[in-house]
Amino acid sequence: IDSHLDKLRDTTAFKFFPSLRHKYYLTLLKNCNFIIGNSSSGVREAPIYAKPSINLGSRQNNRHSHPTIINASENLESILDARNSILNMKNMKPSYYFGHGNSAGKFIDSIMKADFWNINVQKIFNDSTERYK
Repeated sequence: IDSHLDKLRDTTAFKFFPSLRHKYYLTLLKNCNFIIGNSSSGVREAPIYAKPSINLGSRQNNRHSHPTIINASENLESILDARNSILNMKNMKPSYYFGHGNSAGKFIDSIMKADFWNINVQKIFNDSTERYK
């Protein structure tokens, strides 16, 4: 992989970052056209920004899905088909699968209720070895 990437390092169409702080990565994500790879970022962060992603391979199987996520095989034809699908996307909407950014308020509301403090917090041991016999 590195030898193939080295061939692209001198082109202006690609930028390489060995590592990015999360804040910088999200800024880059917010300003990109799309992302491609097999990273969870393509199925978690990208849809929040309504950014298309090409998810390569099966690493993210059974994860959150969104119309901006295009699954592709690791071959050129499949990747180009996915890219063409992205180029035709219109009016992309962000994903609210993980909420609307109001979790702090919901947390405060929960702990302010009297019955919250009456929840039994004692852990109970469950011997589930019977099911393996």
